Amino acid sequence: MLSPYSATVQEKVRSSVHDGPPLLHGDGYPMRVMVLVKATEDSEAGVMPTTEMFEAMGAYNEELVNAGIMKDADGLTPTAQGKRVAFDGESRTVIDGPFGITNELVAGYWIWEVADLAEAVEWVKRCPNPMPGPSEIEIRPFYEL
Repeated sequence: MLSPYSATVQEKVRSSVHDGPPLLHGDGYPMRVMVLVKATEDSEAGVMPTTEMFEAMGAYNEELVNAGIMKDADGLTPTAQGKRVAFDGESRTVIDGPFGITNELVAGYWIWEVADLAEAVEWVKRCPNPMPGPSEIEIRPFYEL
C-alpha cells in the first residue's frame, strides 16, 4: 500500500516540473506507465503497513519525485469497500465488493514518466517490498495517441 505518504512528497508531486532534459523512449517521447501494486490477503483484509514500511516507501517515493519520474501515486482501500458495474448491451448491473482472486486485484498505484520500460523495471527493482509478505508489482505502459 502506498498511501498515505508524506505530505511533503505529495506536494512535490503536485508542483514538480522536471528541470532536466525530457525523458524519451524509442520514438522520441516520454513513456508513461502505470505501476500497479497487486493486492494480497493482508491488503484485502485492511492490514495497514508498519511505520517502518511507510517510512521506507516515503523515502522511495521522494527519490521518484526528485528524479522527475513520479506523476501520481496512492493506495486503494480493500475491494470490500468498492463496487463494480457490469455492462451487457444496455443492461448495467452493480456488484458489491469484495471481489475475486486476490492476486488479480490492485492495492495501489503509481503513474510514472520514464525513458522506456527498462527504466521502469529498474526503478521497481529498487522499491521496498510494499507488503508484509510476498508481493508483486506490475508495470503497464499507457497508450499514447
